[in-house]
Amino acid sequence: MARKHLSVITELSKKKLIPPIDIVGHLGSRIKPALNKFGKSFTNVEEFIKTTKPDLIYLCTPPFARVIYEKYLIENNISYFVEKPTLNTEALSIIKLLGGKTKKNLVIQTGFHWRYLKFNKTLKDLFDEDSIRLVIGYRFGSLPFQNWKLDKKLSGGSVYERLIHIVDLCKYLLKGNFKIIQYTNNKSTLNKTIEPDCNIPDAEILIFKIGEVLCNVSSATYSNFNNLLELRFIGQNNIYNICLNNNGSVELQLIHNNHITKKYSENSEKLYKKENIYFWKSVINKDRNSIQNYKKDVELGLLLYNSVYNQKRQNYVK
Repeated sequence: MARKHLSVITELSKKKLIPPIDIVGHLGSRIKPALNKFGKSFTNVEEFIKTTKPDLIYLCTPPFARVIYEKYLIENNISYFVEKPTLNTEALSIIKLLGGKTKKNLVIQTGFHWRYLKFNKTLKDLFDEDSIRLVIGYRFGSLPFQNWKLDKKLSGGSVYERLIHIVDLCKYLLKGNFKIIQYTNNKSTLNKTIEPDCNIPDAEILIFKIGEVLCNVSSATYSNFNNLLELRFIGQNNIYNICLNNNGSVELQLIHNNHITKKYSENSEKLYKKENIYFWKSVINKDRNSIQNYKKDVELGLLLYNSVYNQKRQNYVK
């Protein structure tokens, strides 16, 4: 993801959609020097920040390995972009930091790029005229290729890794309080055949409510690569179907009486550009609303993780 964001912001900078950039360094030693486009390498976050004095940071570590960096960045008033909310019981300390007296001009943004679909505003307007009763969705993918992703204590599992994007989009589009109803999985038979130490299920179902809308979303893992997404909002008048196509486009279909009456489409690659532009504009404009937004993102991540994996519940959501 670091390479992905570097490619995107380099292009945006060349097109003058964001200010000129200077990559001053990276934290971590896995990148080969000969191939390194990330500036000087550091192994200590304090040395990294004091030496490079960055204006902003892209935090692309796995979710279990972020807390120490996030604490440092927040305490030192350094804006950052993070792929997903922190996954760790220590994330409660992040919520506490964000809820306290944070320094001015701090901006934090989560990489929930589906928030930037151009037809989201159209959907919200349509939902205001309709009455959404049910949401059904699924997201499929291949067996994770990083070892840490095979351990749900480190990756959060498929619900955190894949479905959190769908859950966030539902929260973004629908109105009402969020409540988890039920979670179930199939005991990981396929994954344990391929990876004996894997503790991630092959299929998971999460049922939750947003206001009066019942949402049922699921994920499944294949031994061969697939990456399919479909999300249907079912109303009184229409069905609103969002799907990720093989060509990389994200399509919205309006279905009435079993016929597609309208279509809206967008290339998914553009979403990365939109979220990066939004992040840079927020930093330039010193958008303090991002603090509260990120606090809610961390709360959502913890709620999913603790509810799904039956860990000790924490009183962090009012």
